[in-house]
Amino acid sequence: MKRACLLVVLFLVAIQLTDLGGQDLAARDGSALLHLCAVALEPNGAGDGRAGVCIGMVAAVSDLADDTCLPSDRSTGPMILVVMNYLSEHPEELDERDTTLILKALQDAFPCQ
Repeated sequence: MKRACLLVVLFLVAIQLTDLGGQDLAARDGSALLHLCAVALEPNGAGDGRAGVCIGMVAAVSDLADDTCLPSDRSTGPMILVVMNYLSEHPEELDERDTTLILKALQDAFPCQ
């Protein structure tokens, strides 16, 4: 079921990217993810397609992160802050895959004891 949800999210992100005139908005590494998520945290950023890519990716990875102990009352905003903080604290990892970095950030912030 989680994999099906991820496929739906990724499909919706692909549609959103197509609707934005083919702009290259897909994060592929930490540097691009940092930029996209910064837009998501701006006061009026939620309607921006770049923000939608970040929000969708963080939501999808957090839903699939079985090896973390995420709080049950989580929302995407705080998860994005966790990712942004991780990326800022680990600039040497910015060339890694975006989804890998999201997972690392969540594992670091919410380890299972």
